[in-house]
Amino acid sequence: MPNPSIVGNENMAVLLIEDRGVIYDATQQVPESRVAFFTGLCRLRSGVWLCGFQVGTGKHSPDSTIQLCSSDDQGSAWTRLTLNLATCVDGVPGSLSAPPIVEIATGRLLLFATWFDRSDPQRPLFDPVAQGILRSKLLLAVSSDDGATWSSWRVLPTLGLSGCAGTG
Repeated sequence: MPNPSIVGNENMAVLLIEDRGVIYDATQQVPESRVAFFTGLCRLRSGVWLCGFQVGTGKHSPDSTIQLCSSDDQGSAWTRLTLNLATCVDGVPGSLSAPPIVEIATGRLLLFATWFDRSDPQRPLFDPVAQGILRSKLLLAVSSDDGATWSSWRVLPTLGLSGCAGTG
């Protein structure tokens, strides 16, 4: 099994991976989860790797949500984690995007996502006429068990900013 190496300094680290384990095979998924993108990796202090990404019927589709997978063998094999994170915020249907994960203490993780208002599923994420995006909110969930379970979403304040999105 390849051994990943970490290079960098106190300000930045780069994880070099030489294996080619499949994280998520979209061809084996239900139609609602066949498009996956905005992948992020987080190597935990325990040695577990987590990968977060967005899934849906299309890129930024109204049914988009987030998915997490974990690996305990340095990326050779991946297991899809069960997530029970709501896509509705304050009773409004939405989609989820861009799930970065950060470990702030051993086993304690923060999961961020951007929520988009999908109360009108016909509206595109970006409106070329108005030159704007759908109403959005930044969300946070917390795990204290290496990502096995997560808190409910908490809406993060954006201090008067509008159109906040972690969409790349």
